[in-house]
Amino acid sequence: MTPDQLIADYLKRLDEELADLPRAARRDVVDDVAAHIAESRDRPDSDAEVRDILERLGDPAQIAAEARERFDVPPRRRSRLDVAAVLFLSVGSLVLPILGWFVGLVLLWMSDAWNTRDKILGTLFVPGGLGTVWVLLQTVGSSNACVQSFDAQGHLLHQTCSGGASTLHDVVWPTLLIAMVVASIATPTYLAVRLRGSNRRAAFA
Repeated sequence: MTPDQLIADYLKRLDEELADLPRAARRDVVDDVAAHIAESRDRPDSDAEVRDILERLGDPAQIAAEARERFDVPPRRRSRLDVAAVLFLSVGSLVLPILGWFVGLVLLWMSDAWNTRDKILGTLFVPGGLGTVWVLLQTVGSSNACVQSFDAQGHLLHQTCSGGASTLHDVVWPTLLIAMVVASIATPTYLAVRLRGSNRRAAFA
């Protein structure tokens, strides 16, 4: 990374750690830190020099904890309902297709452990979760239908089948289903990581 990219990444992480602060307060903290970094830089500088500046500033979670205390904002606390939200959105959506995911979605939006962006991601990727993928697999698997006719002795006279191999069936569907499986696993994993980060921020407070 270039020095500017290192700084941009640091400020982005800080902004994410400050997600539970009011927008104006979050902007003030990020702007103050950005100004301090700008004053500390001696352009042209190297990656090592910028990394040293950022290390002296400290972890974004630590800065966020101090800002949370300064603005009297209570830290987020992980609860059993938060954990249940992640479980229902992942495993629950497979055990109870659609319904399990919907329960997880309700718990997700009730919780204050995630910001609005996280909740939108949890809602859109993938609606229904792994349960939706399972239903689609069953639908694709039963897409071929055959009609048969027999004579009086039970011998097959005629058979007509619909469906069959096609580009949609052989290429598009598998690719789409794989993408949905990955998204259905990645989204709860992301929410779990964010939840863990929320708990870590609470420990600093």
